[in-house]
Amino acid sequence: MHRRVCIVVACLGMIAFQFAMLGHAAADGQPHQPDLVAEHAIVVDAATGAVLFDKSSDDRVPPASLTKLITAAVAVEMEPLDTRMTVQPSDLVGEASMGLRVGETLTLDTLLHGMLMVSGNDAASVVARESGQLTFDSPWQGQQRFLDAANARVESLGMANTHLVNPHGLDEADQYSSARDLAAMTLFLARNAPGVLAMAGAQTWNGEGHTLTNTNELLGRYPGLVAGKTGYTRGAGYCLMEIAQRDGRAIITVLLASTEDAWYSDAIALLDYGFAVAPLVAANPAVDRISLQPQVLATNSAFQGAASVTEASSSSLPFGSGLFSQWRRMVVGLVGLACLSVGVAAALAARSKPQAVAMPRRSATPPRSAEIAETPRHWQTEPLPVVGFAASGFLQTPIERVRFEATQPFVLPEFSASTSSTNRGRAPQISVIGKSRHVSRTSANHRRDHRP
Repeated sequence: MHRRVCIVVACLGMIAFQFAMLGHAAADGQPHQPDLVAEHAIVVDAATGAVLFDKSSDDRVPPASLTKLITAAVAVEMEPLDTRMTVQPSDLVGEASMGLRVGETLTLDTLLHGMLMVSGNDAASVVARESGQLTFDSPWQGQQRFLDAANARVESLGMANTHLVNPHGLDEADQYSSARDLAAMTLFLARNAPGVLAMAGAQTWNGEGHTLTNTNELLGRYPGLVAGKTGYTRGAGYCLMEIAQRDGRAIITVLLASTEDAWYSDAIALLDYGFAVAPLVAANPAVDRISLQPQVLATNSAFQGAASVTEASSSSLPFGSGLFSQWRRMVVGLVGLACLSVGVAAALAARSKPQAVAMPRRSATPPRSAEIAETPRHWQTEPLPVVGFAASGFLQTPIERVRFEATQPFVLPEFSASTSSTNRGRAPQISVIGKSRHVSRTSANHRRDHRP
């Protein structure tokens, strides 16, 4: 029995030690950080907000058309998607355009598709002006009211390195953001307004006289890509936001100041790295995180189904809640090695110890007396002795030791009552007839033998 226990302990120790070493090897074998052309980048696990990769992500730089992510998020909080907006001459700012015409009236839903799919500066201007404008406001005042609301919103979300002076992202002084803030805005949309990201993820769209094709070349090429947003200005360089979902995990990447030749390869490298390392480090409490506590100001269809993009959760992690962080793997390994050593030592000790001779098993109930102890075990199966009766009618053997079994037919004696002058007035005499002699029951003074 002891040997079996020792073997089990040794096997458990070996399993724990090997499992810890495998976890350590997995951590040591994690992919190398990507070598990027982009000057600023970040990778974030959408479920936990864990920052998986960071390259100068807090630097304030021009965000180009990634500004439109902020414009869209604030607009859907202020206006329903079916709000109709009219294009004015001041909205046609040039460069990227969805082809709007002055006097055209479109819904906010259509304008958001034009902003996010083809990066229309004209659509962003219409949305900002119409969302912020009050009665008797000029177009400029309406846009400024919207920008004030947008700057207050990003500040409430903790995006301290973001400030907008226009809604579309064209280069201007004091127009800046950071890779971290833009990832935070994407995370906000993923958790609260996935409908906006669905617009950014549509490859083609047709509505209200406009046919749109997404400018993001990774859509349909990278497995699991959900949405993305492109951006470029001379001051900002080539910028990308991409979000992909695979195997129940969503990864957000933002890169700024890349080149025309490298921005998509940079994005692919960041996404691949995020999916590779997220299971190992995303649940580690020591990892830097983006935490948002957004307050949704409006309720419309853009905010429905908030869990659709971020289905990943900590329960999907293979090792659960950072159990196999480096120091914990070391502890498990040491415990496993100790169990292995104890088990082996105990097994060797049990093997070298002489085995005890098995003794016969004794009865649990002691004998009641020497006479009973000396009685053979089979005494209960022996037949009882046959006992006869003597002529006098008495048993030949004590009654306590035998059972009654007559060997001769037993006939009750014949009784008669007689009277005489000598015992008149006394009790009647009882005589036994048919015997050689009988005794008359009289007083002691008249006792004598009677002959038949």
